[in-house]
Amino acid sequence: MLLNYLKIKGYLDELNGFLIKKGDLWSLYDNNPTDFVLDGKFFVQNKFILNKKSREDDYDFIKEQVYLLKISGKKDLFNDIDLNSTLAIFNFFKSNQNIKLVGIQIKKENVMYIGRVSKVCEKSVYIQLLSVNAKWLKVENFRYDEIRLVFIDTDYLNSLVMYLKYNNKI
Repeated sequence: MLLNYLKIKGYLDELNGFLIKKGDLWSLYDNNPTDFVLDGKFFVQNKFILNKKSREDDYDFIKEQVYLLKISGKKDLFNDIDLNSTLAIFNFFKSNQNIKLVGIQIKKENVMYIGRVSKVCEKSVYIQLLSVNAKWLKVENFRYDEIRLVFIDTDYLNSLVMYLKYNNKI
């Protein structure tokens, strides 16, 4: 598995990740935000990828080896997900008991909308948003053609889920 550096349309910083699965519309990566850290997964809509490059040096090779050791023996629950269908991806998020929250990024890389999928439609998805204080907010509609990235299973999202469970809010 090669470490990939992705340049996303409208974003200043590159995203680092290990490709898990690629479809015509979306690709799924293990998120590698820094050094030897794996922090959840991200789905990227392929049309927003401006540039993708792989291994640059020996340090990347070491990261790749550590990655393989970290994931060895782990069952991947994403084998059956259809990355050629945005509806299938968001229906997966809605119905999967292991995915309580998603983080959606649209145009700005420093803005993430966090919440749970409440309704999946033909051209958009409805997300019940969560505030920075872990309070449920209104439901917002996000058009699929504007969504660049969807994060799941990150430390931040999992921490919010733990807090919500502890306080009986999820």
